[in-house]
Amino acid sequence: MLGAANEQLKGGNIPVRIVTPGESERLYLRGTFPPKPGSGKSQSYQKRISLGIYFNPAGIKRAEAEAQRLNHLLMLGQFDWSDWLTVKQRGQMVGQWLKEFERDYFIRRERNPKSETTWEKDYAIPKTGLYCLQCLGRFR
Repeated sequence: MLGAANEQLKGGNIPVRIVTPGESERLYLRGTFPPKPGSGKSQSYQKRISLGIYFNPAGIKRAEAEAQRLNHLLMLGQFDWSDWLTVKQRGQMVGQWLKEFERDYFIRRERNPKSETTWEKDYAIPKTGLYCLQCLGRFR
C-alpha cells in the first residue's frame, strides 16, 4: 500500500515520498526542502519530516494528502518550517532566536551591571514564559 501511494505521488510529478525509516511505526515525508532556520545551510537539501502518523492504511492515505499539500507549498514558495516542526523542535527554534536576541542586545549596548539588570528584568525573565507555554504544549 505504501508503494502504491508513492507511485501515485510519482505519477503526479510530486517529488515527495512517504517513508518509514528503519523499524519505525510512523510515517515521514522525504524530499528536498529549504534549509531549516539556524541550520547554517544555504541550499535546499534532502530531509525527512515526521508526520507523527502511524503506518497503517488510514495513515498512508493521510500522509499522501500531506505530501500533496507540502508539494503545493513548495511550488508556491510558501513552505515554512514552523508549520512542520514538533512542539519540541519549535521550542529549540525559539531558544535559538532568544539567544540571538540576547547576543544582539549586548552588541548594541555595553555589557555592565546596569545593562545586565535591564536584560534580566525586561527580557530574560519574561522570555521564560515562552518556555513554560512550550512545556505545557500550548505553543502549537
